[in-house]
Amino acid sequence: MTRHIPVLLEEVKRGLFLQKGMVVVDATLGGGGHARMMLAEILPTGKMIALDMDSEALDRFRERLQSDVLLKQASEEERLVLVQSNYADLTAVLDRLGVGQVDALLADLGFSSDQIEAAERGLSFQMEGPLDMRLDQTTLLTAREIVNTYSEVELRRMLREYGDEHENGYI
Repeated sequence: MTRHIPVLLEEVKRGLFLQKGMVVVDATLGGGGHARMMLAEILPTGKMIALDMDSEALDRFRERLQSDVLLKQASEEERLVLVQSNYADLTAVLDRLGVGQVDALLADLGFSSDQIEAAERGLSFQMEGPLDMRLDQTTLLTAREIVNTYSEVELRRMLREYGDEHENGYI
């Protein structure tokens, strides 16, 4: 079960102007706190597509929905559709589902406290763990492989392009 607590829940609710019947996307489901709040606002006629690239997050959410009447009913009525996918592939996911337009989208970027608290994921600041850092555990490439096999030139390029380190003059 998730221990993740969604942040800025009321602010998200107000900012998305949620109404009954809307089609919404939670592009980063995580623990599902935002998704549950959004579903409560758009049901009974709305629909939510919820994505997460982390299969473990989806499994924890599926476990949660078994004991939550609102989530379980939404899932059974296909008003809640769970998809393992990166939000970068959202257009393809929506096309595959036949969803031509959405009314609201939330992307709570980053990683969740559930991922940080799992030492084996290699994302924790508090616990020792392997140098893994994969949000999607089905991918093969780990941070360990990158830092131990990529050339210095390639590592510098990655930090410059993806890490904003060029702004600090370090790379």
